[in-house]
Amino acid sequence: MTNDSSMDSTAKLLELYGPEEQQMTRGPGRNKRRLPLLDERKFRRAVSVRGASERAAAEIWNIIQSDEKQISRGRAERLVAAELKPWIDAMQDEPFLRHDGSTVALPVVDLKPNLYYISWLELGHLIKNANCWIPLATVQSYCLAQLQGGHSSIMIKILDKVLTEENETGFALSGGAVFKQRAQAFFIGDLEAVRSIYSFKGSAGMRPCVLCLNCVKSGYVASSDSYFKEVSASSGFLPSSDDDIFQMCERLRAAVSKADLEAQEKCSGLSYNPASLLWSPATRVKMAPSRIIGDAMHLYFVNGICSWEIALFLQIVFDHTPLTLSALQDVVLAGNWVSAKSTGRTRTYLKNLFHERLYGDGLFKGQRHQTTALLPLLFYFTLTAIEPSGLVPAR
Repeated sequence: MTNDSSMDSTAKLLELYGPEEQQMTRGPGRNKRRLPLLDERKFRRAVSVRGASERAAAEIWNIIQSDEKQISRGRAERLVAAELKPWIDAMQDEPFLRHDGSTVALPVVDLKPNLYYISWLELGHLIKNANCWIPLATVQSYCLAQLQGGHSSIMIKILDKVLTEENETGFALSGGAVFKQRAQAFFIGDLEAVRSIYSFKGSAGMRPCVLCLNCVKSGYVASSDSYFKEVSASSGFLPSSDDDIFQMCERLRAAVSKADLEAQEKCSGLSYNPASLLWSPATRVKMAPSRIIGDAMHLYFVNGICSWEIALFLQIVFDHTPLTLSALQDVVLAGNWVSAKSTGRTRTYLKNLFHERLYGDGLFKGQRHQTTALLPLLFYFTLTAIEPSGLVPAR
């Protein structure tokens, strides 16, 4: 870094804003340029974990925070260049790709936008900030419906465009940094996004989890069989390798008849589509099934396990008791419940937790914060009223 703005460039590169990163884009002065507020603890951690010593991290911090007139520009440049090189080199990043459907309510479902983002693993805790996710594409649902391969075909185009040899070799950025990106990406998304990108059948096939060799639906395992495990088993699952899954894909491609294809689809847990990712040999290795990341938000809180359990539990309660969503709503409001996270939770917020639009199709459709607010309420009702009533059968 040899230009006059090397310190500013370093600060901008690090983008460590302190505990309230979101304040950068909030408030009446959001259109004014605001310099990053470096947080010393985060800065030291970011530097030290990338190879620089604690002493070097402290020295660089002091230089950045001090008056430029009181230090040697050359000395500052040498320290930053030498000790932050591991940090800068860490920008040979492993990319994340993410797909999200819009949460905006639209009168016409076909107009719903589907968004695709990229970020990088090396951003660490900063990845929680929405500004660290770069939008790559947005496609409306009616367009996807006309594409053979749907979401998966869009992802193929993104992978071919973004994960290139040029980006892997690297190119120079301002401030003396070099950007390098690995030619393999992780994928993060909810279970529906995983199913659509990777052509998994899910519960529609005998193998609800393609990532396991011996996982099958309930009712398909003979009592004498010790190899296959029902999806509800607590252990005993054998992981599938990427090669295992790719071989299944090629067997589907080689099916000799429609009946043969349907049987193999059911047994493999895959839906054959030659235009989708798993049937694109040159591209699928860039984001193989082993690079699917199952995060707690998508697997449990949002369109995940907890969302299904809430819907299934309430359906059983409604079938065996006089309770309704409206009745639960009235009880919560009468009791002035403030939820597990009470900050900013108004009566309107609590009322909306039991709005019928959040329930349907065997799924609680709330966002993460709504799921975490609803869980303690249901647990309380279960212990104090539903279970003691004896009306709901044990399951």
